[in-house]
Amino acid sequence: MNAWDLAPIAAVSLIATGVVLLAFLLILKRRSTARARRGTETAKLDETAKTQEIHALMSELEQLALRIDERIELRMSQLRQLLTEADERIAQIAEKCPEENVLDPRDRYILRLNAQGVDPIEIARRMQMNVGEVELVVNLHASRLEPG
Repeated sequence: MNAWDLAPIAAVSLIATGVVLLAFLLILKRRSTARARRGTETAKLDETAKTQEIHALMSELEQLALRIDERIELRMSQLRQLLTEADERIAQIAEKCPEENVLDPRDRYILRLNAQGVDPIEIARRMQMNVGEVELVVNLHASRLEPG
């Protein structure tokens, strides 16, 4: 697994963190609005009640975080499964398609001329291409076609 494979996971983690923070802020806002309505009752809350309220908020946040984490894990598992299936399908298609069907007609012509012993300079002249481009095509496809 490379760093790009982890990018979606990091993005989902950041989103989940944002959701948790947003939920926390919404809960705090809701509670502060309720306090404002209660007016003088809020001022009478003692330290124990405030501590209990904070613990209740923390508990709610922990439960929310656990639910989000479970959803993320489920999605990651589903994504891994889909990636595995896609890799298997790609491998099956690659087995069914011979290399010559994958080649561009221009590349196929270049390789045919090269196989006939035509010099890359002459191929480039005939194809109205740069010599480096012809050599690149020949070298890329030669390395694919070499055994082992």
